[in-house]
Amino acid sequence: MDSEPPSFAERLRLLRARLGLSQEQLARRLSVSFATVNRWEAGRSRPSARTAAAIAELEASASRGQRPAQGPEPAEEQEPAEERTARLPIAQSSFVGRERELAELAGLLTRSRLTSLIGPGGAGKTRLAVETVRRLAAAGSGAGSDVVFVPLERAVQPPRSAASRLAARLGVRDRRDVPQQQAMLAALKGRPGLLLLLDGAEHHREELAGLVGELLAAAPGLRIVVTSRVILGVPGEVCWAVPPLDCPPVAAAAPEVASSDAVRLFIARATERLPGFSAADVPPHAVGELCRRLGGLPLAIELIAGWVGTLSVREIVQQRVALLEYDPPGAQGSRKLADVLRASYDLLEPGQQRTLRLLSVFAAPFSLTDAQAVIGVGEPAAAAALRGLVDASWLAVIRGVEQNRFSMVEIIRTFAGARLQDADETAQVRRRHARYFSDLAARAASSFGGPDVRGATARLEAAVDDLRTTLEWAA
Repeated sequence: MDSEPPSFAERLRLLRARLGLSQEQLARRLSVSFATVNRWEAGRSRPSARTAAAIAELEASASRGQRPAQGPEPAEEQEPAEERTARLPIAQSSFVGRERELAELAGLLTRSRLTSLIGPGGAGKTRLAVETVRRLAAAGSGAGSDVVFVPLERAVQPPRSAASRLAARLGVRDRRDVPQQQAMLAALKGRPGLLLLLDGAEHHREELAGLVGELLAAAPGLRIVVTSRVILGVPGEVCWAVPPLDCPPVAAAAPEVASSDAVRLFIARATERLPGFSAADVPPHAVGELCRRLGGLPLAIELIAGWVGTLSVREIVQQRVALLEYDPPGAQGSRKLADVLRASYDLLEPGQQRTLRLLSVFAAPFSLTDAQAVIGVGEPAAAAALRGLVDASWLAVIRGVEQNRFSMVEIIRTFAGARLQDADETAQVRRRHARYFSDLAARAASSFGGPDVRGATARLEAAVDDLRTTLEWAA
């Protein structure tokens, strides 16, 4: 009796094994979320017809290459040369919002030769970069007419360097008589107006910092767009921090809630998860609160939207931290948001990691002076520490006329607080935090009868959440 053909989920797992790809890497190839690949392999959903065709092409390429399941080389090295020239990943799901960011990035890409989109894992860097370039190409702009997409996952390791991956995507064959870099430069000179999109550059920062400078110098018409969790530090690099999705204010009316980018993304992904679902099925302000608590982080919103149909939005709001730690049964590879954040955290220097941990004790936006007291260093050192975390998108800046303040979204603060606990530093820094805010409250109270009563009141209002945290800890 003939055996049954493998299911789509089994085919997908077999394809990943033959290509040596993780779920994250396959998601990058197809321009879908990690959660989408996970649902496919768990048999909970199927791809669109367009994406199914792209998967079939990958299967055909893998069959022609006869690559063993545990072979050491990347899939590109087994493909025919004409298939190595990279195209933009196929968009499996709708792109939601970000109109302001798309317009700003499009302008940067036409003016700058090296643009880096910086942000932590889950910020939506890849999707935003790909969508910007796709729209430039559709509009007939020279900045997006000839594109090579280069995924630089963690799996690219010596002797297979980032340069080797780039050469493969340019269709440059290895030749003993011509150095690889020389062959790449020749290929670039033959493609004026080319745009390289280097995705996941944080894994090869040192190598790319030198390579990018050489490529830009040798090919005057070349433009490079980089997505990374850290800056490359190359002269002329324009660093653009990917902001969180726009979330509705607490007092927003229902139409304003529904039109915010974060809420629109939640509704779109919930509709994909549960056909027939609509915005009318949930309280708009509850969804707005959920998105605010997730800090507008696209990956967190997409993951949490997968719970629609199982729990109510109110229940999702209450259990959000635990739900983001959920690992679906039978999934290959962890689907915890904390693991995505951990990959960004591991790229920080030890001193930056410690600073991030210590700053997690703040319950509300804090000033440089506040941070200095908790970190326990002088003002110049505290300012340098904050800049490093701002550059890596762990902290957001709230600009003021006389004083800037810094904030950390809830899910990042929760992650950093867990690292603080792991390092056995919680009691010490909590005590320092409590002492500082107790002194602040005492100084403000002593000013109520003097000329600075308005300033003292403002300081207490800004510190109310941290004062409440201090009292809870002391109790």
